[in-house]
Amino acid sequence: MKHAFPQAEEGLIAIRIALEHRCICIVVSDNGCGLPPGFQWKSSYGLGSQLIPMFVHQLHAELLTESNSLGTTISIRIPINGLEHNYAG
Repeated sequence: MKHAFPQAEEGLIAIRIALEHRCICIVVSDNGCGLPPGFQWKSSYGLGSQLIPMFVHQLHAELLTESNSLGTTISIRIPINGLEHNYAG
């Protein structure tokens, strides 16, 4: 909330979780101000921007980021096969 809507304005945040083509898809989007110019994952923007790529890597997932002045969408696609491989007993 504090990054998408820095002026404490009203906005929308949507979260969608679905099973698509043997992947768990997690999509978080907002209609906020967008990511800062030059934003890169694993940067010093905050702990979340460092942890998310680490989790994505551990899960053999794919991370997609779309952002502009109309908002941001972050999608994570986790292959179910990767989960079975990582957590097989």
